[in-house]
Amino acid sequence: MVFKVVKPNAGANAASHAGSNSGTMERKEGIVSEHALWVDFEIKPEHVETFRVAVLRNARASVADEPGCLRFDVLDALPRAPRFFLYEIYVDEAAFQAHLATPHFKIFDTASAPWIARKAVQFASVTQIAKPA
Repeated sequence: MVFKVVKPNAGANAASHAGSNSGTMERKEGIVSEHALWVDFEIKPEHVETFRVAVLRNARASVADEPGCLRFDVLDALPRAPRFFLYEIYVDEAAFQAHLATPHFKIFDTASAPWIARKAVQFASVTQIAKPA
């Protein structure tokens, strides 16, 4: 598998990775990572608040402590429901595997297991389309 990382506003280097030879980043979209995932959790109603605290702690630690974790969004379903979605982007599969081995993930995974009614994981590649910073 080949991974191509494009960092917005990173100058000529990013532009060449995005396929442009202009020396400036004119493209506002590009492949960010070929290793992203979407996790859909349905939480047992009596554990929603405890899960929310734990998943936010895990997300913050992932972004702060893992160089290969580019993004970790926690989406809380609206209207309020016992449903959460995680959107995570890693530089590559090795970075994701490193995430799974971290102490903060292991603590979250073990603690949250009995709170989960259903969990589905979908892996994907990411093409970012964003406004310039």
